[in-house]
Amino acid sequence: QQQQQQQQARNGNFKEISATETIKNSNNNSDNKKSYKLHRKSARHGARNQDRHKELAKWLMKEFSSIQTILDVGGGGKAELASRLIMCHKIEVTVVDPRPAEVPETFINLVLPKLPKKHQQRIKKKLQDDDAFVASIVKERLRQLQIYFDGITTTNSQPLKDAIHKCDLVLGMHADGAVEWIVDICLEAGKPFVVVPCCVFPNFFPGRRLLIGSPVRTWEQFCDYLMEKGEKKGHVLERHELPFQGRNIAIVWRGNFAAI
Repeated sequence: QQQQQQQQARNGNFKEISATETIKNSNNNSDNKKSYKLHRKSARHGARNQDRHKELAKWLMKEFSSIQTILDVGGGGKAELASRLIMCHKIEVTVVDPRPAEVPETFINLVLPKLPKKHQQRIKKKLQDDDAFVASIVKERLRQLQIYFDGITTTNSQPLKDAIHKCDLVLGMHADGAVEWIVDICLEAGKPFVVVPCCVFPNFFPGRRLLIGSPVRTWEQFCDYLMEKGEKKGHVLERHELPFQGRNIAIVWRGNFAAI
């Protein structure tokens, strides 16, 4: 079991689920709900970062005002970030995650009640007139690749390679083992990215070293390690503190996007 968990972490998603290369829209995922299980649950930070998806979405729209398409790595499951990007900011999103993205359900049950009253009333009125209103918008703006994001899939999966090429930005919000792959692949492909690192998994990646030779074991060291990857490639990466508590450091490479 430990070997299986290590392999899953290396593949970019520390989840107990098989990686099948299928492409589905959210309206076809009803039979797959609750088909995944986290290896561990954590109440770390709790209510202190409950608005992290809202704040990150707002920050992205401020920093990348001309963005139209985002590749959201590890954003499946409840998919609150994708829900906000699609419904609140009119962004086209491709979610890369073995877990089905429950975007319509999450928007109606979780995001909508938190919106300003006037927006709630407007959307609820449209849902009264057409109960498929949200689902139809999601179907137009959401695409999902139910695979892991790593060196193997980005080499062998043509749909994933196409999605990386077509998107404006690759995003990894607490994307676990996929974070380093995002940085490496995007720097190689010349694709802008934003990653918000969380778990380090030092025992699964013992070969990581900072430029000074120290092993990477803490979250702070992992952030430094990712920043140094840009330095090695001759690129300037940025470090931003996001407006929520917890692990809130974003590592950013803008590529062709001009700073706001």
